[in-house]
Amino acid sequence: MALAQAKDYTIAEAMGVDVMTFKEHFLKRCKQKRAEGKLRVLNAQFRAASSPKGSTVDRIWWGKQNLGQTDKQEMTADMKMAMNVQVVSYADAKAEGFDEEGKPIES
Repeated sequence: MALAQAKDYTIAEAMGVDVMTFKEHFLKRCKQKRAEGKLRVLNAQFRAASSPKGSTVDRIWWGKQNLGQTDKQEMTADMKMAMNVQVVSYADAKAEGFDEEGKPIES
C-alpha cells in the first residue's frame, strides 16, 4: 500500500492497528516503499517520454516536470485589453439620484 502512496492511517486501518503503533513499527519501511513507488512511476514516465513511440504530450510533460521547461505566453498589443473601473460610494450615488442597487430614485 505504501508503494501506491497510501497514507499511514489508511494502511494502519487496513492492518487493524492503531496509527501510532503502525508508525512506531513501520514508518521507516513505509518511507522506503513510498520512495520506491515514486521511482517506478518516474521511470515509467521517462520511458514513455523517451520512447520513439512516446507522444509529444509525454515529452512536454516530462520537460516541464524535470527540466524546468515552461510554456512561453506572450501578449501582443492586439491581445491587451484596457479595463476602466470607477468606484462610486453609496453617498455619492444617492446624491446623484440612484439607490444602493443603482436604480434611479424617483422623486
